[in-house]
Amino acid sequence: MSATPPICAQIRDTISIQKGSHLIKTGIELRHQFPHKEGDRNTNEFGRWDFTGNFTGYDFGDLLLGLPFTTKIEAITPRAEARDWEFGFFIQDDWKVRPDLTLNLGVRFQHYGTPYEKDDRWYNFDLANRQVVVPSDKALRQVVPGYPVPVVTAREAGYPDKLINFKSVLVDPRIGIAFRPREGTVIRTGYGIYSVPYATHAAQAAGFPVGGFGIDRAGLLAARVRGPYQLVEEFGPNQIVDGVAELTTLQGFPQLTGTLGRQLVYGMDPDLRKNNWPYDRANEKGHQNGFNPYQARIVAVYPLPFGKNQKYGSSANRFLQSIIGGWTLAPEWRERNGTRFTPAFSGADTANVGRSGGRPDLLPGCNPNVGGETEFKWNAGCFAVPPNGRFGTAPRGMMRGFYVWDLNINAFKRWHLGYGETGPYFQLEAYIRNILNHPNRGGPSSTNITSPAFGQFRLGGARN
Repeated sequence: MSATPPICAQIRDTISIQKGSHLIKTGIELRHQFPHKEGDRNTNEFGRWDFTGNFTGYDFGDLLLGLPFTTKIEAITPRAEARDWEFGFFIQDDWKVRPDLTLNLGVRFQHYGTPYEKDDRWYNFDLANRQVVVPSDKALRQVVPGYPVPVVTAREAGYPDKLINFKSVLVDPRIGIAFRPREGTVIRTGYGIYSVPYATHAAQAAGFPVGGFGIDRAGLLAARVRGPYQLVEEFGPNQIVDGVAELTTLQGFPQLTGTLGRQLVYGMDPDLRKNNWPYDRANEKGHQNGFNPYQARIVAVYPLPFGKNQKYGSSANRFLQSIIGGWTLAPEWRERNGTRFTPAFSGADTANVGRSGGRPDLLPGCNPNVGGETEFKWNAGCFAVPPNGRFGTAPRGMMRGFYVWDLNINAFKRWHLGYGETGPYFQLEAYIRNILNHPNRGGPSSTNITSPAFGQFRLGGARN
């Protein structure tokens, strides 16, 4: 897929005002993005014939007789022209309450406009009525002929013009506190809420057989650009009935009748048109792979009291001061617990969506999180490959990793190059990870329930 560099028009400005013990900062940001992607010219655009030797025992023999085993034809992926508006405003007051206490009080007001496609060529789902919703009559005219799922406009379905609802204004408060209990020691703490515009492409795809692509920050369109605007038709397996082949080289793409052909629909299960909806959205509500629900990091910065104008070594000669002075230690404590993972299986398309594998079934009453400090933390016996015709029942992000912690030491040594402490300098840095050589379990080796390494966490974390 070829791509044109995205274009982003942006206006931003900040103002700072000092008034007594208050330093007030305020600013705005306006951003308009219009990235786009060129369409695909795929290899199946003019049709595909697969000769497997099913009839003569030889691939080339089937070709000479004009008897393909399967055929496939697919339209060109349409060009996507995404659009997106964002506006933000913030105000912050750095208030020096006392010489030893400073408060940072602020709030940001953020508006993320609903992303859209210039030609209205994207879509959403109406699960209650089992139909696809497009923004307008203009979009409806671009739906490919023969699309096997009912398609209605946003107005007919009672949807907003851009198919999704976005909160108009997000309010993100921030607060920080800096306290100096004594000379040379500062304690800082803070709290803030930070909003992100949209879910990732993977989150939007969420179990659907998606054939879409991401479009920069307007990536909400990622999984919703092909849908009813592109259709794939597959035919086969070929059969000879009463001496007549159902598929031939010259007649490789007949009407979709009987069991010979099927349509692959981007973005949803093709069996939706048969009143068969095997997809359970409730199981999609969970944590993404690698999400850490709990993590903490504590950092301290301590200038060592050696060298010029320090408690120790201030009377030493210049050479010795250059060796022992200017050192800073920064110990760092990090810990996390319960990193989330999602089970998987491979080798079968049980949901009949054209994609092998997925999430397995979770057996009733079985807890796969065995716990303890064993090498294999998860119980594979709690899962099974789902039967044909549906997705698995295991929720997303249901498995937990180990508690992990380590203590790191960072050291910095600075040499000023003769122009005072505000001039140029040379700095040496050293980072020692896991200085206590505490063993942590890393992994998992696999989240596939059919793998012998499923849920295996190996000991690691040597000092480096």
